[in-house]
Amino acid sequence: MRSVCLTFRHCVCIFDIYADRAGVGLGPDQGCIYFKDHNPPHVHVTAPDAAAVFKLDTLECIESKGFSAKALAKIQKALEARRDYLQEVWDEYQEG
Repeated sequence: MRSVCLTFRHCVCIFDIYADRAGVGLGPDQGCIYFKDHNPPHVHVTAPDAAAVFKLDTLECIESKGFSAKALAKIQKALEARRDYLQEVWDEYQEG
C-alpha cells in the first residue's frame, strides 16, 4: 500500500495512518516526518486532541499524549506495514 504524501515547507505528511483518539472505530490521523529532525529516526502521529512519536527502527512509542493504549496499538500496526517506506522518507528528507 502506498501512502499519500504532501510535502510542506517543514515536513512530509503521510495521510493513510488510521486510528482514533479513543481507539474505537477508525478515523484519519496524519503522520509527519519533519525535515532535518533530530535522531533517532521517528514519525509524529497527530489527531485533533492527541499526539505520539514512534521510533522507526523498533516502532516503540517514545512520546504520547491523548491516545489510548488501544489506539497506540492500532497506530503501531499501521506504521509497521509502512516501516520501510517511512524510513525511506526519513532518509530522503534528513539529507542536505
